Amino acid sequence: IIGNQLEGEYSFFEFILKIKKINILSEFIIILENKNEELKNKLIEKGFFQIFYEDEITISEIINIIENKIINKEKIIEEEIINLKKMILENNLKKETEKQNKIIEKIKTNINKKINSKINKKNNLKIENKIITIIGLPCSGKSIFSILLAEQLKIKNKILLLDFNLEQNDLSTILGKKKYSKNIIKKMKNNNIEQINIKDFIIKINEKIDLISGLDVFFTEKIEKYKLKNMLMELKNKYEIIIIDTTSEYKKEELKILLKNSEEIIFLLEANLIQIKKTKIILDYYEKNWKIKKEKIKLIFNKNNKNSIPIFLLKKIFNKNYLGKINYDEKINYVINKNKIKNSNKNTKKQILKIILKLNQIKKKKIKLKGRGFLNGKQFIRK
Repeated sequence: IIGNQLEGEYSFFEFILKIKKINILSEFIIILENKNEELKNKLIEKGFFQIFYEDEITISEIINIIENKIINKEKIIEEEIINLKKMILENNLKKETEKQNKIIEKIKTNINKKINSKINKKNNLKIENKIITIIGLPCSGKSIFSILLAEQLKIKNKILLLDFNLEQNDLSTILGKKKYSKNIIKKMKNNNIEQINIKDFIIKINEKIDLISGLDVFFTEKIEKYKLKNMLMELKNKYEIIIIDTTSEYKKEELKILLKNSEEIIFLLEANLIQIKKTKIILDYYEKNWKIKKEKIKLIFNKNNKNSIPIFLLKKIFNKNYLGKINYDEKINYVINKNKIKNSNKNTKKQILKIILKLNQIKKKKIKLKGRGFLNGKQFIRK
């Protein structure tokens, strides 16, 4: 229960957003003393739907809302558990078939391992002129994944990390860089903001990776569609790969423009019932309202651990959308706090490498082979 007239450095709207950020699963019932349609609309945009005016609701009605929400939550969880149990039972009924499939998969895996051990991995990491947009739920690890992806792709590509989370700019924080480049700071001091060009925002990370952040100065007012598209086209001519880190507010209009102009869309989430349910809602929204087909959005299950939903079930639920998984890395906070990207877990790097190879859809013709082996059940000689 929060009183709007309590003294403090934040407004009611700012304060309630901060509470939601700490625990995104919190439920809110907001009662406004006076009619304020502007505040009400702002709250609805941020996902607060239980909003009433003081003269429109009684305490007994508030109690009913809370009790009904608890019952509904329990029903939803029970339904999800029943569905998962059904899938597990179906899986148990097909044990014999699965045993055969496992044997076939093992043979294929062994063949692929032998082939992959001889592949020149550097050649396979070459991706030409692609915009890869990273989206996902709050705290799913979008920013750190964007940086680790860039680190793996830099071997054969010139990379731009584009920070389009205009409110937070997490990429610059993790990389230990200032939000604005030296050129931008200089022009801001001289009040030359109107003369700012997108190239002024470039911050060099290393020989292969550049960063652009602090775009709140470039888009001072409403983000215009043509300005954003022109910016992307200009940057695409300079870089082979652009990796865009985005906000978790999935209904923003600028996000729609980014997704429409991306060759690849990667969605990060964790393998639990709540995040799976939210992801399905978001994918449905993009398909219905933005005409972005679900098949274009590839899912990566991040921070995977022994308590996560099993991968075989996730593949069954999401089918073509499933791209890969990344296990939880205990060193991740050390990597973020100390700006030690190179010290990230080796297994994490391997899992990201697998995702890249799958994303790139390597053609058999490009694979350089040596010696003898088997491929698709046929013997061949590698030259």
